[in-house]
Amino acid sequence: MNLLNRLLSEFDQNEAVRILDGNRGELPMSSLIEEALVISASYRKDPRPVLVVKNNLYSAQRLYERVSSLLSEDECALFGADESLRVEAIAASPEMTANKVETLASLLKNPAQVVISCPSGLLRHLPSPEHFRNSCIDLKTDETMDMDDLLRRLQAGGYYRTSHIDQPLSFAARGGIVDIYSINYEQPIRVEFFDDVIESIRFFDVLTQKTIRSTDEVHIVPANEVLFSDKDTEEIVTACRSLLEEKNDPILSSNVESDLNLISSGVRETRLYPYTAFLSSPSGIWDYMDHPVVIWSDPDEIHEKTKRLIEDSVSYIQEQVQEKKLPGKYSVWHELSRAAKGCPSVKENPFADNIANINELHLPNDSLEIKLQIFVGIIIQRIQFPQRNLLH
Repeated sequence: MNLLNRLLSEFDQNEAVRILDGNRGELPMSSLIEEALVISASYRKDPRPVLVVKNNLYSAQRLYERVSSLLSEDECALFGADESLRVEAIAASPEMTANKVETLASLLKNPAQVVISCPSGLLRHLPSPEHFRNSCIDLKTDETMDMDDLLRRLQAGGYYRTSHIDQPLSFAARGGIVDIYSINYEQPIRVEFFDDVIESIRFFDVLTQKTIRSTDEVHIVPANEVLFSDKDTEEIVTACRSLLEEKNDPILSSNVESDLNLISSGVRETRLYPYTAFLSSPSGIWDYMDHPVVIWSDPDEIHEKTKRLIEDSVSYIQEQVQEKKLPGKYSVWHELSRAAKGCPSVKENPFADNIANINELHLPNDSLEIKLQIFVGIIIQRIQFPQRNLLH
């Protein structure tokens, strides 16, 4: 890490870094490694919340790979989301869900991070930071807790109950034992109660059921980010029932009431995300970041991708409305023009002159880590000996 810190410090007076430092002007970005180095160098000088918006999920993932090789894991994060509500409703990616939840939980602890996102992540409706924090569960040995309350909170956090757990996002209870397969731990957790006191907490092997290790405390994050507070639930139920009364369609009413009963009973499923359209003031990723600097990577591409995202969402909801499975409410994303409103912003210009004087180095047969190590050595030499053409 010393070598990387040395590299980033060499960029202190780089013109592109200074633009980002002052939140002014256009950033000339012609490659991902240039973008990663400039953002990381500016962040290293002044650790602060930085929200980078790429044009799509793939580009966000590629930039994150590079930034995460320059900054530590508690200094940067990826916040992506499926770019199709249809795909998400049918087969939501567990890895994507875990990433979203872990990023939100991380930002509650340290909002001053570089977060890399895309339109589907930036514009996604989220629970308020306060409600997300309240949906996390801290368990400690010798602590008093009502077991039934724990089960209720797990369900409200998106975990589903089963007879025995064999995969993440589930929990099971028998006697005075609660097994939880939390999304933020590799192994499931066994919590043993003696009356209303937590007697022990252990990680165990899901196949052999044998204890791996004991611990004094665990922090359990929600199973997904589709979380509704009591106020949210009341707002959704009231608005939906008013709409159902207007439409007076028995089949639609039956299907929607089924969903409303799930929401009212504390069940949280990713497929219920379209009901966030009935919320008057859903939060966004920027609300977890304490007034971040927003870097818009190629604004024209972001607008075009946002347009396609909304068109796809409207098409999917229209299908659900025709099948009488959803009420007709289409505002399931934040408006791009209002996203992170009031936050300082910088726009990237891929066609501007390369004032950063950084170019991509192509080493196709090596891993990204090795590429970066070689690149670091070369760029330091170039900084120290600018007359040499070491990088091309």
